[in-house]
Amino acid sequence: MPSKLKRFGGASDRMEQLGKVKGLTQAANALDAPISADSGEMRLVPIDEVRVDPNNPRRLELDWTVVQQSPEDIEDPRKRREVEDILGLSLTFKQVGQRSPCEVVRDGAVYRIVFGERRYWAARLAELSTLKVIALHSQPANVPLVQLIENIQHKHMPLYETILNIRSVIGREAELGEPVRDATDLIQRTGLPRTSAYRYWKYVELPPDVDQSLETAAIGTHEELTALLKHTTVKARKAALTRFAAGGTLEGTDDTEATAKPKRRRGGRPRTSISFGSTKNASVAKLLFSTLDPDGHHDAIDWNDATAVTNAWKSILEGLEQRATREG
Repeated sequence: MPSKLKRFGGASDRMEQLGKVKGLTQAANALDAPISADSGEMRLVPIDEVRVDPNNPRRLELDWTVVQQSPEDIEDPRKRREVEDILGLSLTFKQVGQRSPCEVVRDGAVYRIVFGERRYWAARLAELSTLKVIALHSQPANVPLVQLIENIQHKHMPLYETILNIRSVIGREAELGEPVRDATDLIQRTGLPRTSAYRYWKYVELPPDVDQSLETAAIGTHEELTALLKHTTVKARKAALTRFAAGGTLEGTDDTEATAKPKRRRGGRPRTSISFGSTKNASVAKLLFSTLDPDGHHDAIDWNDATAVTNAWKSILEGLEQRATREG
């Protein structure tokens, strides 16, 4: 039987705390704080009784075979970075032991990790026989929310996985009858900074082709995603991604025809009269009159009287029309 060390804080009150903090640092501190003596217990459990959570949106997609490989032998750059981090953490475990516990919940005969998967793999690499855990008495109502706070602070966390984390949180909150309605709600539930919350809120629903571009790592940064979303059709985005893959830019103009709005056709009869526009500049009017009326028949006009100038202009046009008729 695993030895019980002490009672420790866990899930339900933690959710309440997370709704009150602002910023990921404060949220992380809330996760580390002991809260309810009835929520969970600190234990040392046999490491062989612990399993990772296959539904963790962090999607490390690691197994014991991959973790044991030398990073140089791993082709996938993302997995290589993860294994490098886990290897470094395991060296720390060998020197000073496991300082921070994983949080787990009973799942039949095993303990299922709620968060702390990297620590679990590091402990196995360090050949620890036991794992320090907080064993929750019951699974947190919103596991994705707990996992989000830990996952989002990982420096190598891909943008798409962060988006998936947030979608999982929103989906679970809706299932619990407390839907996240806007970015302000997202701030209150997750502790995300205001700018980040509003940015990620726009990413909750993306066109399927954009989602696929993120998942396949065709794009991977906020800047690239923003540039791609400026193209409003699938065809235009596909062209932009092709340029980008060839070393070009996502910003482009070769999709202008695809994205341009069709010109509206005027209803009714076609125009039969020509408009010469208008001007508020009296000097322009004087120049026109002096050019078209070199004999000075309109020199007495009050140039500050717009009505008088307009009427004089009409008389000049009438004279020009008569001249054009005479000259054929």
